[in-house]
Amino acid sequence: MSTDTMKAIRLHEFGGPEVLRYEEAPLPELKPGEVLVRVPAVGINPPDWYLREGYKDLPPEWQPAHGCARLLHRR
Repeated sequence: MSTDTMKAIRLHEFGGPEVLRYEEAPLPELKPGEVLVRVPAVGINPPDWYLREGYKDLPPEWQPAHGCARLLHRR
């Protein structure tokens, strides 16, 4: 894994657990006042399941599990 990428669980289509992909993704570019956090643990919540199955429109490259443990990685 290069230093300008990270591992992420992502999906590229709606569906069940089989559409989840563990893959490399580009690190986000930080804007002034933003920080990058490292995520050592994450959980999937019921709203993540509903969204994954197409309950609402999601942007392309949506990444589930916004509720997670976080560590400051870079300012």
